[in-house]
Amino acid sequence: MQDSTQQAVIGSGWSWVHPWRILLRLPFLLLHLFIGLPLLYLTINRFGRSINVGSRTLDEFMQSWWTNSLCLIFGIRRKIIGTLGPGPLFVVANHVSFLDIVLLGSITQMSFVSKAEIANWPLVGTIARMGDTVFHHRGSGNSLQAVIDAISTKILEGKRVAVFPEGRIYCGDKVHRFHARLFQVAIEENINVQPICIRYLQKGKLNPRICLCDRNERFFWNAIRLLGEAGSIAELRVQAIITPTGKSRRELAESAHFAVAEAYPDREDHNED
Repeated sequence: MQDSTQQAVIGSGWSWVHPWRILLRLPFLLLHLFIGLPLLYLTINRFGRSINVGSRTLDEFMQSWWTNSLCLIFGIRRKIIGTLGPGPLFVVANHVSFLDIVLLGSITQMSFVSKAEIANWPLVGTIARMGDTVFHHRGSGNSLQAVIDAISTKILEGKRVAVFPEGRIYCGDKVHRFHARLFQVAIEENINVQPICIRYLQKGKLNPRICLCDRNERFFWNAIRLLGEAGSIAELRVQAIITPTGKSRRELAESAHFAVAEAYPDREDHNED
């Protein structure tokens, strides 16, 4: 019953869309892509890392500006609860929307692990490639080992790496099982794991229309539909760090899953402000 109800909500998502929102937001999106994206590209290099803007480097400043602006264009306001730990981290989060990558990238610079198909997606694929994403061909053992090696290299370079261990986008009904294989990196490199719970809210309630779960809806139409959606709050709850010491990769994955799932339930007393 829950699944059929959920699909009904997703399938009727267009009934919540107002064309005037699309007409208002689309010009800003196009300007952001055709002007803002090249500006961002020009700073994600050694030059950008060599110039400071306040307490951040120019490339960090530009990435934060670009991702935050993109969220606002889609009517998404962020609410970040908690802070990331210092130094290299293995960041794990539940996966609700293509906007998750933008949201996490707006917190701090980090590399992502993503399925190979995303590299060909418009907009998101470009952002992912610019953000030093590691692409994984699902079902390929050789690809998996290459991904593990790439993550290890980035962690040894002092970078933060973010993964979505559910393995795919879900419709936000709950946090699904975390696959354990990539957690092996945290154990081998002795790097802390930091879980983040992502929720999209309208009037304090979970907004299931934010995701791309209807198999008949392509990414392009999902993005257009979201341009016409009423504004949402993207809540990112940064949970306590989990140390890998003495844990198997399955135990580490289960601990991270519990931390995210604990923060996910839709609470009646939630306050957007």
